[in-house]
Amino acid sequence: LNIAITLAECAPMTPRILTFISGPCTIGGGKVVDVSFQKTMRTQDDIYKGDNVEHFKKAEKYYEELAKRLISKKIVVDMFVFTLDQFGAL
Repeated sequence: LNIAITLAECAPMTPRILTFISGPCTIGGGKVVDVSFQKTMRTQDDIYKGDNVEHFKKAEKYYEELAKRLISKKIVVDMFVFTLDQFGAL
């Protein structure tokens, strides 16, 4: 998503970004869970309870910064996702 936003920021016209997401982010700045299933965050309740959400606050800040970039350039992102909580688009 970061790369797509960077490319869209350089476009001469206002682009639209399409994303197809089927699971949680496990690498990079938007990481919300580890690859290992020993520490899982799979539901909204996990976030509310604070269970295994060690990456959540960092990812939340990361996605907020991406959103600010999108808003400043008036770029639209369409997200086709399996579940909202599993990939961090809370």
